[in-house]
Amino acid sequence: MAISPLVIEFEVHPKDVKAFLDDPKPLQPVSRAAVGKAEAFLDLSLRARGAKELPLPELPPAVKTAVNKHLLEVLEILQNGRFEFAFRTAKEVVAYLKVSCELAADKAAWEADKWKSDLDDEILQKILPKLSGSKRRIEALLVRLARYCETGVVHKIEESTPAAYQSSPVKRADAAKCKFARSHGKLCDMIDAVRRDQFVSFIH
Repeated sequence: MAISPLVIEFEVHPKDVKAFLDDPKPLQPVSRAAVGKAEAFLDLSLRARGAKELPLPELPPAVKTAVNKHLLEVLEILQNGRFEFAFRTAKEVVAYLKVSCELAADKAAWEADKWKSDLDDEILQKILPKLSGSKRRIEALLVRLARYCETGVVHKIEESTPAAYQSSPVKRADAAKCKFARSHGKLCDMIDAVRRDQFVSFIH
């Protein structure tokens, strides 16, 4: 089965590059993993994919309900902007969250609130990379998604026509107050880029 891509960006700061150029160091050898680590990783991977007996358990009911709600709301926004994701992406997002739950050091804290950070990762790495287009094509969608990732609330479609967003400011919200802070930040970057360059893709 084909796997849809997971895009992880690595940001490089000029001062880090300068430090490297000023004093390059040889690569250090990688330490050998502890006995059983590789086997445990493979076992977890197979369980997450349902390719082995004793698959990972379902998400806790309250988390599952909330995750499903957010994914369907993001899908609604995307479809109104003539983008979408489908079953494979949804399945892989849920699998990621099951693994996150399995690996959580404090499962009660994860179930209470920490799962939102993992869903934020998946919106950022799995869903937003699908987006690219011209200012006319995608600006309204990006603004609507940014507002959703800030508040967790879907703005009514009549309030989000392209014309309404031609000069609509999108402020970078305090990360602590955002529903999905990393996704919100990336969407703000994309909005800045599309307004500046008239076109944007996830890797811009």
